[in-house]
Amino acid sequence: FNQSGNFPFQITDSKNCRFKDTVTIHPRLPFNPKVFFMDSSSISCVKKNIHVIAQGGKSYQWSGGTNKQNDTVTFSIPGKYFITITDSYGCTKTDSLVVGMDTLKPNISLKPIGDSILTCLQKTVLIKAYGATNYSWNNGKFSVIDSLTCKKEGGYFVTGIGSNGCQTRDSV
Repeated sequence: FNQSGNFPFQITDSKNCRFKDTVTIHPRLPFNPKVFFMDSSSISCVKKNIHVIAQGGKSYQWSGGTNKQNDTVTFSIPGKYFITITDSYGCTKTDSLVVGMDTLKPNISLKPIGDSILTCLQKTVLIKAYGATNYSWNNGKFSVIDSLTCKKEGGYFVTGIGSNGCQTRDSV
């Protein structure tokens, strides 16, 4: 049957006995399961787990490194993962997703702007950092500001934080 409704039928056996009944075919709902990332699709320096959810099925079977039967799974290893989703009629659909890895550290550098020697006449030196999204200077200040004004002789360092949360330290 390719449509829903009530369908009468009759069965006649070899002794000419008849049995009549009606079968009801219910409309079948469309099967459109979805699989999506709950937040990010890549593991990073600060995000060690990726959460994925599947919807629209009665049962879920993951493969590709995990063998979970839940609608929500957590991945901590990058790779390609497959899911087979089964509806209440036993129909299946298979989908896949790729969990990436973004652990590239920023390539930062520090350079003094102008003269880098403190003297009686030059009481400050400006140090500029390049290559990161945010910076944390050894004076305890965290900011998007990429420069620091130094008033004392000595070593200065900065931790550069990339957009993925990965960090690199440099000093001058």
